[in-house]
Formats: sequence, C-alpha cells, structure tokens
Amino acid sequence: MREAHPNQILRWVFAERRAKNPSYSTRALARDLGMSQALVSLLMNDKRRLTAKQAARLSALLAFSSEETQTLMNQVLGNTESKGNIKPKKVIQLSIDRFHAIAHWYHLAILDLTTTKNYKPDPKSIANRLGITPIEVRDALDRLERIGLLIKKGSTFVKANRFINFLPEKSELAVRTHHREMMERASLAMNDASQDAYSKRTITSNTLAISASKVKEAKALVHEFRERFVELVSKGVGDEVYQMNIQFFPLTVSNKGETKRKF
Repeated sequence: MREAHPNQILRWVFAERRAKNPSYSTRALARDLGMSQALVSLLMNDKRRLTAKQAARLSALLAFSSEETQTLMNQVLGNTESKGNIKPKKVIQLSIDRFHAIAHWYHLAILDLTTTKNYKPDPKSIANRLGITPIEVRDALDRLERIGLLIKKGSTFVKANRFINFLPEKSELAVRTHHREMMERASLAMNDASQDAYSKRTITSNTLAISASKVKEAKALVHEFRERFVELVSKGVGDEVYQMNIQFFPLTVSNKGETKRKF
C-alpha cells in the first residue's frame, strides 16, 4: 500500500476519481464513504483525523486486501501526530491517474519551487519565475493540493513529499506529454546563446552502436544514475528549479521491421 498519512490517501481517492470523471464531487465521495460532506471536507483539509471505523470504510471503498487494510488501520491507530502537523514522507509513488492530472511540465516545477529560498506563495510571483500565467498557477496549486502533493500551511504551501516517482509499465499518453513538454523547454533554453545561460546548463549526447541484448541493462543503469544524481544534488535548500532529461532511444529501424518506441 502507498505510504502516506491516512487523510492524504483520502485526497488521492478523490483526485483519481475526479481525473476519470471531472464532475465527481466531494458530495459524491461522501456518499460513497457513507459520511457527511462536511466530515469529508474536514478530513481532506487535515482538520479531522480518520477514525478506525472511517478507515475501514475507506478500505472497503478501495477494495484493499486484508494486508493493506491492516496497514491503514495501524497508521490510524498508531497516529500520534498533532492536529494539522503532517510529517512528509520521503518518496511517493504516483498512480497513472494522478500523474495524468499533473502531466503539464509546470506542475512539478511549482512543487519544487515551494522548497527554494526565495519562494513567494503568490501566483503572480510564481508565474513570473516560470514564465506562465497566474491563472495556470492557481489551477495548478489547486490541483496539486487536491491530489495531496501540496499541503496548505497558513498562507503558503508545503511540498508533501521530498521525491515523487512514477514508473509506468507501458507507454502512457500523460508521460509522453510530460517528456515532450520538457524537451521543448530544453530547446527553448538552448535558444539563449549568452555565456551566462550557457554556464547554467549542460546539454550533451552520445551516438553509439550497441547490442540489442544490452538495452535492458542500459535502461537499468540510467534509472540508477538518475536516482543517485537526484539524491546527491538535491541536498540542502535550493535557489532555482532545474530539469534533468536523459534520452536513450533507437535511431535506426530494426532489420526485422519497424522498431516500436515506447517512452
């Protein structure tokens, strides 16, 4: 089961159902859980804690296994955190439904921008830092909060998890959209030929012939490097938000037919 604060799981349920059905509301969620809409609102905003009975209903709604249900119950019964003080988890695994909701590049950028030294929780300020509109910022903040990736603390937002992982088992439109947009951002970055811009980026590539039998091993090395890289360079408080893309794909078409490319 995904490791998270029990109330965050409730937000995930709502976000995933809303991603499939935009008209899905907290009223509908309350109906499905057999709770009042007011109680669901309090739970989703971390103003009330899940009880064991409510957790059991949530487990039934999500069709949890007996082991998953026990894990959730242990989280609820063993929760000693003070009201409104949620301890962020280090890593969170995203489902495809939740990733689809934040596929556009600026969602993840906003998440990490909240952790920088000079972050200002003002939509206009965020828009200026990222080169998008305040309306896009407001929509993104609302979406990130509903999904449970941002936590509202007073007048500001706090990133709920240090790292976010999503490892698709097949080619997904949302993932392709995200990577395509990030590659477009890289292309825009290269348009700035100034020495200052050049000193802040590194864009390199290798073209090489390899055996098809080594592709699986090569992909594993890429994933290992990415995890080690992120762990190393993200220590401490950041000043700016960076993007690292690693692209490994065939340039040639297989002799046995057209190569199927999955990203």
